[in-house]
Amino acid sequence: MTNAETVWCGVAVVFDESVPPGEIAMPLFNEDAEQRPEFRVGEDMMLAVSGSLEDYEQILSSRIAKWQARKQCFMQELGRGAVPLFG
Repeated sequence: MTNAETVWCGVAVVFDESVPPGEIAMPLFNEDAEQRPEFRVGEDMMLAVSGSLEDYEQILSSRIAKWQARKQCFMQELGRGAVPLFG
């Protein structure tokens, strides 16, 4: 399995053997304001989603929107000098 620039809903997909079967992981937030979401998946999900992306688009789009909203909150908390409790 390769990371040959797979993209789902405009977001990079990274093959990661450590992701449990059936799951799609997203990165924890960091202090980089330029951090972007990415999907981290094992081989099973890479094959399943790539084979029928239309069936997963709504779920993936929702995950992207939630990640971006939480990242924005994370950065606001950092800007206030607070230690964000999620990541």
